[in-house]
Amino acid sequence: IGVLGVGGAGCNIVNRVVDQLRDVEQVSFVAVNTDAQALQALYALQDRGGELLQLGADGLGAGAVSSVGAEAALDSAGAVLDAITDAGVDMVVLVAGLGGGTGSGAAPVLSRSLQQSGIATLALATRPFAFEGAARMNVALEAAAALGESVDSLVLLPNQQLVSAAGTEAAFGDALRSLDTLVADGIDGLTELLARPSLINLDFADVRTVLRAGGGGVLGCGRAAGEKRAVDAAQRALRHALWRNVDVS
Repeated sequence: IGVLGVGGAGCNIVNRVVDQLRDVEQVSFVAVNTDAQALQALYALQDRGGELLQLGADGLGAGAVSSVGAEAALDSAGAVLDAITDAGVDMVVLVAGLGGGTGSGAAPVLSRSLQQSGIATLALATRPFAFEGAARMNVALEAAAALGESVDSLVLLPNQQLVSAAGTEAAFGDALRSLDTLVADGIDGLTELLARPSLINLDFADVRTVLRAGGGGVLGCGRAAGEKRAVDAAQRALRHALWRNVDVS
């Protein structure tokens, strides 16, 4: 599995979760951004041997303009694809924050390149908080529509649900960390499905079939023990703060 962080938010999430992964040796990491300075601050990814790639020529960022991010991604799509294929990756988890310039503009371009190369792609993309304003949300919604057309499955992570669930400033910090944990658990879950034998085995073709049939989706992880552990774990996954007011039936 490859994990591709796109833009400031996507790269930061991947940088934070890399040390939470249980099967980190099974995962290849690539981080791409138009901001060269921000890339150099991804210390955890550098320690894990992740590949950092600048999108575009100037390294000055996209200025919250999605068209700038898209153009930079078009210029660098070949290098990003080479980094993914050189790692021998069959499936990519693309992580991006939508609403800004690089994540919104570059993620759909890069996912389209992966799609054209036959690489299965699951996108985990965050939507802005309400306090970030309507303009940023509109950019995010447009980017989500474009991204959904070029990935096997898209999971939109609504940041505002974290605010609603937190209630206090202290709990808000915990809620943000819960997003990182959810992303880490999702990557771990896919890695274990593909790499570890179990009572009921799933291979890469099985996972890809599910993704391609799924379209949009939600991501939830739960753990439990005891006689009803399967039911309890599923219920805990569905009770995650991100989906508290979302119909997942």
